[in-house]
Order: sequence, then C-alpha cells, then structure tokens
Amino acid sequence: MNFLLVLVCFTLNVALANSQLLCRARISESNTFLVILRSGKPFSGNPTCFGPRNIGTPLGFACALRFMPLVWYFNGESRRCEPMPYLGCGGSNNRFCSLQDCRINCLQFKR
Repeated sequence: MNFLLVLVCFTLNVALANSQLLCRARISESNTFLVILRSGKPFSGNPTCFGPRNIGTPLGFACALRFMPLVWYFNGESRRCEPMPYLGCGGSNNRFCSLQDCRINCLQFKR
C-alpha cells in the first residue's frame, strides 16, 4: 500500500513539473488588427489576445499531464489580463504562462 501511495505521489509530481515545462512565453506578434468591442469602441492589438477564454478539455491521461492550475488570458472587453485554469488540451491561443507574458503581448498596443 505504501509503495502504491509513493508511486501515485511521484507520478503527480512529475506531471506537475512537466506541465510547467510546457508553459513557455509566447512571442509578441508585430502584426496588429482593429476590432470593434461590444461597447462600440475601436481597439487595435495583437490578434492572439482577442481569442475567446477557453480552459480546454481534460480528455485522457496526456491532457492531465499538461494541466496548469493558473494561466492568464486577455479579456478584450475589460482590457485586462485575468487568471484561469487550463485543463491540458485544446483551448485558444489566448493563454499565457504568466501575468507578465499576458501584459507584454496584450497591453502594449495602441488604444
């Protein structure tokens, strides 16, 4: 029983470490585009930042290994970087490893 508990703890530890390695900073794109927010105000910025908030799906063991309890996405309506979990598979490109990555990619555009 102790061996099984140690094995489970080891597996979870490796999975968490692996998920953190998979989270890398996204390079800011130089291309910008103009969008009209629901508020009616024009806004130009990095296209990655205007993808939907999508936490992904937890389908299968491979996705569970890529689970990250805290990533960041850019909310185009509030113009803020906000936290969310990532379930490991799927999702949108509007997902950043840190608050700083989100701000660098999404808050450095013309308003």
